[in-house]
Amino acid sequence: MYKGKYSKGQIFTSPHKDAEHPLVYWKQSVNSQDHFIGLMLTKANIPGKNIKMKPEHFTDGFIFKDTHVVGTFLDKPNEYEPLKPIGRLTPKGIGYIYDNIKIDESVLWDEYLKR
Repeated sequence: MYKGKYSKGQIFTSPHKDAEHPLVYWKQSVNSQDHFIGLMLTKANIPGKNIKMKPEHFTDGFIFKDTHVVGTFLDKPNEYEPLKPIGRLTPKGIGYIYDNIKIDESVLWDEYLKR
């Protein structure tokens, strides 16, 4: 992922075979220039794991449909590019993430899939 190419809170879809859910870009991974830190959006309401979002957390065309965010930052490989922008988190949405998810912790995507 190229530094500066994406900004915090941008929401994307990906044509990658494993990309079933929209992704929220957060930042470049410090572990590898070939990874980025992001969040996965889902409709799954899994108490203690996924966090319910609100319509005011989204803008720029994202359609809210009982959206939740997985409560873990994911360190994902850049193989998910090219990313297609479909919206963005509002400042309230970014603040909500800061209030509800540990920002300094992330899980490698491969490790997350093993859970």
